[in-house]
Amino acid sequence: MRRLAAALGLLAACTAPVGKYCLSHDDCAGLQDGYCARVEICTRQCVPGSASIKDQCPTGSLCIQEGARAICLPRCGADSNCETNFACQTLPEGQVCRYVDALIEPAPAKKQ
Repeated sequence: MRRLAAALGLLAACTAPVGKYCLSHDDCAGLQDGYCARVEICTRQCVPGSASIKDQCPTGSLCIQEGARAICLPRCGADSNCETNFACQTLPEGQVCRYVDALIEPAPAKKQ
């Protein structure tokens, strides 16, 4: 019974929560090399078109270039498949949940 519980626990830990709501990097611990993005979803970096498994996104997500880096974003078919503040958008790579508002960089600190 203990082996079964351990195996199920390991399986749960390997579940890729790409696109799931998070508040800290610990919330994304089940995703290999995952982290909680600034927009409060779990993701990981990837390499578009890479043949290497370690550079690819988990099943159910796509590698999308977002600014200076490529990240895994969850596939979707409708806005209801996405977390709050995300919308299902069609890109050349496929349909993914993307943040609806552009990220605003903080204003530089005023010099005293």
